[in-house]
Amino acid sequence: MPKWFVEDPTEVWDGLDADSLRKVQRWIKRSEAIISTRFPDIAVRIERGTLSVDVVQSVIEEMVERALSSADRDGVKSESLPEWQVEYETGSGLGQGSVLYLTSDEFALLAPRRDGTRLGSIRMRMSYEVADPTPE
Repeated sequence: MPKWFVEDPTEVWDGLDADSLRKVQRWIKRSEAIISTRFPDIAVRIERGTLSVDVVQSVIEEMVERALSSADRDGVKSESLPEWQVEYETGSGLGQGSVLYLTSDEFALLAPRRDGTRLGSIRMRMSYEVADPTPE
């Protein structure tokens, strides 16, 4: 049972047959596992209200939508004519061949806010402050 994506997949994606529905439900669970593994504190942030469940749901929906789109195209990325050239997707994200992955925008949405001191610059010494390292 999904933890965050609680909507009925048949209402989100029209025309799912029984096999596609099982695949989508499995992708939803895997997407949630990917997110909770990458962001172990996500349940706590949702409980505290610092992260909206709607954001997590939308990220899961987009992940599954990309996987469905790839499956519908049989992995074909592009076709060209007249000599007939077909290019297949090799996958994205950290693992080649994976159909479920986070984009950089989705990663930024789910990442915790950064608080604290940041190192903004490094002070370079002026030439008169540096001792001459050559021996006398």
